Amino acid sequence: MRISAFLIITFLLSGCSTSDAGSSCPDAGSLSWLAGSWKMADQDIYEVWTKDGNTRMQGTSFAIEAGDTSILEQMSMEIKDGQGVFMAAVPDQNEGRPVVFTLVGCVAGKLLFENPSHDFPNRIAYEQGDDHTLLAWVEGGTRKLTFTYQRTDP
Repeated sequence: MRISAFLIITFLLSGCSTSDAGSSCPDAGSLSWLAGSWKMADQDIYEVWTKDGNTRMQGTSFAIEAGDTSILEQMSMEIKDGQGVFMAAVPDQNEGRPVVFTLVGCVAGKLLFENPSHDFPNRIAYEQGDDHTLLAWVEGGTRKLTFTYQRTDP
């Protein structure tokens, strides 16, 4: 079974589908588990997420190398009236404009966003592990990258 089919089936079986996204993710308050500072387990790469009002989360991904900080990505998630989007802007890509992904799956501690017309990735997912772990992955075609983050703030 292809990985993408597996993810979709997994989300559907766990009660996560486009039609019930509104009942599980009515607003950004549903994303509060994502707020905070996260460090990739095996690299000096971080994601920092903050709540911006009742419908939006703001995120920044950055790397620290030899004491220098480089912004990798500016991100936001917005959920309003049960409809959600994930927007990501990567420096030097897409003329600096954000790429928009639509929320297609949402259950407690799990989010799946898709943009089938984007080259890579087509899907972005976040999953809450325990209180100190965040799992994320991006995929498109036959390629999938998985990331494990550890919370760096209390």
